[in-house]
Amino acid sequence: MTDLESKVRSWLDEHGYPLEMEIARAMQLAEFGVVQAEYVEDADTGTARETDIIAYEESRGENCRVISAVTVECKSQKSKPWVLFTNPGSY
Repeated sequence: MTDLESKVRSWLDEHGYPLEMEIARAMQLAEFGVVQAEYVEDADTGTARETDIIAYEESRGENCRVISAVTVECKSQKSKPWVLFTNPGSY
């Protein structure tokens, strides 16, 4: 492995990008629509923040349409627990 390859591998190991790509691909294979690096408005500050993945799925009935969306942030800290947040005002 060259020095450059080693540096790239080290950088990838320190960031959530490989996990982001893996999750995005899994969501696509599960037939979700996937958008990566989307900007969303922070509900507390009103500022734009980049999110890693937004995956969505649309279901249609005779008289209705339901769109489900999941926002995913990928972190590289393997020692940290998983945390799920919801925004009660959004549904």
